[in-house]
Formats: sequence, C-alpha cells, structure tokens
Amino acid sequence: MRELWQATPDARGVPDGARPRPRDPAHERLDEVAVPTLVVVSAHDPPAQRAVGEAVAHRIPGARLVEVDSDHYLTIREPQQLAELLIEFLGAAAPAEE
Repeated sequence: MRELWQATPDARGVPDGARPRPRDPAHERLDEVAVPTLVVVSAHDPPAQRAVGEAVAHRIPGARLVEVDSDHYLTIREPQQLAELLIEFLGAAAPAEE
C-alpha cells in the first residue's frame, strides 16, 4: 500500500488550492433510488462492513442483497461468481423486448 501511495501522488486528496465540496448526505436519500439495485456483501468482511451493505440494501426500495462466501477481495478471488451475479441481475432488470 505504501508503494502504491508513493507511486500515485496525483490520486491522493484534492489538487492544490481546491476545496472539497460539502458532503451530500446521500445515505439520507437512499429511499429515493428508483432503479434496480444489486448490493453484494462478502460473508467474510468485518461485521461493520457487511452492515453497511445490508443497511444500503434495506433503505433502497426493492434492492436485492446478495451475500457471497468470500472476503473483501471478491472481484479478485471470485470474478466468475460475481460476473454471473451481475449478468443475471442485469438480465432480469433489462426491459423486455417488444
């Protein structure tokens, strides 16, 4: 992590002289999300991390929550399983052809 941090100085923080915008309380507006939503949590993440995903899924109307038997590196350790979840979710969410 230290090497990555040192190798990518432009990716850290905000540019010199820039001021970050005030945070938008998006978590307070999750109930306004009106698109199909898939929330994936990893079973072996710390409980607090899983709780965030669970809270998001419960606040977004109609969101689908899926827990995968993996850790936080799901995209690296289980790419095929994640791809299959996404394909199935997107296929179900796509409008029917006329």
